[in-house]
Amino acid sequence: MVALTLSGNEITDATRAAAIQGDGVATPDSSFGMWEAITNKVTNGGFETNLTDWSKILDTGETLTRITTDYKFGIACMQVDIPAGGTQGAAFGAVVEAVPQNDIWTASVWLKAKTGGDVGKTVEIYLNATGSADSSFASCVLTADWKRFSTTTTFASAGGTGWYVHVRSNAAQAVGILVDGLQVEIRPMATPYVETDGATAARTAARIRTAVAGLVNATQSWVALRLRMGWVNTADPSATPTLFQWKDDANNLIELRFDTATDQWKLQRRDGGGTGVVTFADTFALSDFITVIAAWDSGNLKLSIDGSVFTSVAGTNIPALAATTADIGSSAGSAQHIDSDIKWFACGTGTLTDAQAATIHAFGNTDPTLQDLPGAPTLVWPANTGTAIATTEASVAAPWHQRRGSRW
Repeated sequence: MVALTLSGNEITDATRAAAIQGDGVATPDSSFGMWEAITNKVTNGGFETNLTDWSKILDTGETLTRITTDYKFGIACMQVDIPAGGTQGAAFGAVVEAVPQNDIWTASVWLKAKTGGDVGKTVEIYLNATGSADSSFASCVLTADWKRFSTTTTFASAGGTGWYVHVRSNAAQAVGILVDGLQVEIRPMATPYVETDGATAARTAARIRTAVAGLVNATQSWVALRLRMGWVNTADPSATPTLFQWKDDANNLIELRFDTATDQWKLQRRDGGGTGVVTFADTFALSDFITVIAAWDSGNLKLSIDGSVFTSVAGTNIPALAATTADIGSSAGSAQHIDSDIKWFACGTGTLTDAQAATIHAFGNTDPTLQDLPGAPTLVWPANTGTAIATTEASVAAPWHQRRGSRW
C-alpha cells in the first residue's frame, strides 16, 4: 500500500459521518473533497448553543426557536415559524465591517420543511451589503429533506459598511422552515460548511501528495481522475483549478488543470526550453461527474474527457524532474484547488488507446482495480482512505510489515 501525504483538511467519509461540518453528503460515498482555505464569516451558523446574533426581520408574528429534534450538522437547528399572511422570517446581522468594492460574496444555507404541509413552499435566502444597493437572493423550494441553497453577488458599490442575511418567506403564507449551516464567504461559489458557534471559523486548505517513483515518469505515463464537480464552469473557484501537478518550478513541470478563462481542460509538459499543451473544451454543472484522463509519451500529449476519443497534440518537451512527490487535486504549495470531490485516482506508465480511455471511463463511480485497468497501471487510489494500492514495492512508502497484505 502507498501511504499518501494528507493535510488532514480534506472532506472525507469520516467528516461526513461525524455530521459536524462539510459537504452534507448524507451517507459516506468514498470520496475526498479537495477544497481551498475559507472563513465562514457567520458567527452562529449552526445554533449549537443558542440563537445569538439572530433576530426577527420585522417582527410580524414569526417565532424563532432552537430545536434539537432535527438538524443537518451538530446537534441543533433553528425553527422559523411564519404565520398566515407573513412575508418575513429570520435575520443574521447586521454585521458591521468594511465590504471592499467588487468582492464576490456567497451565502449558503441548509433548509428543510418543518412539516409535510410546508413541502413545496418557496422561501428565499437574501444577502445584502449595508449602505449600498448590492444584494442577491435565491428562491428555495422546501423539501422533506435537508437541501442546500446559495446565492452569489458582487458587491460592486463603494462604501459598504457591513452585511446581513435573511431567511424569509417570499410570499404571504404560513410556513415552517428549519435552518442550519449558514455560511457567508468571499468566494464565487459555496464551499463545504464550516461550523460556527459564537465566532467565525476557518478551514485550512486541503492537500494530497503521492510519491512518483515507479508510478509515473516524465517520458511516458498517464493519470486518470473521477470527479464530482463542486462548481459550474461559468462560476470558477480560481484561475487554474488543478487536478495533478508534478513540478520542480514554473519552467519544469507536468500539470493537468482546468483553464477557467477558456473553459478547457489542459495538460501541459514544460522543460524550461518550451511547452507542449493539449486542451479539451468542456462545460459542466454543479455536481456533474466527470472522468478526466491525461496521457503523454515522448512525442505527444493527449486528453480524454468522459471516455471520448483522445485529443492529441505533438509535444517533445520532457523535463528532468527532481521532485519526488506530485499533488493530486491542487498545485504544489497547496493552492489552485479543484474544489471538488475526487471519487478515485489512477495512474500508469503505459500507453492508452481511445478504446482504453473508454474502458477507464466505464468504471464510473465504481473504484477501478489494478487488474482491470489498461495501460500498465501502477497505482489506484479509491479515495476512501489515505492509502492507495500500488504494483511495485519500489513505490511503496509504508514499512514492510504494513505491506504484507498488499496486492502487487
